[in-house]
Amino acid sequence: MPGTGKTQVIATLLKILIESGQKVLVTAYTHSAVDNMLKRFLKEFGEDREKVLRLGSGDKIDREVADLVYKKSPTQQEEEDLLRSKMIFAVTCLGVSNKLLSKNFE
Repeated sequence: MPGTGKTQVIATLLKILIESGQKVLVTAYTHSAVDNMLKRFLKEFGEDREKVLRLGSGDKIDREVADLVYKKSPTQQEEEDLLRSKMIFAVTCLGVSNKLLSKNFE
């Protein structure tokens, strides 16, 4: 049901997991669901913004989280730096085949 705290629980779990050193894959069927979760996480824990990577098509991603998208094709070194520095990887279910994810979540 709407308003029961699902998104808040997910945001809090993300914070707990990244504080314990875990990398987390966040996925949902729609871009709006992924973006709503990220917006809630950032509203509560904005200091962790640099730990988030939003993968997906820029034109479908909410403007509030569009800056979290890595917009160019990374070199191998940039890819390694992204994988090392990011803790939360957010993408729709259809985007989980992204090559960055296949290297990070095997």
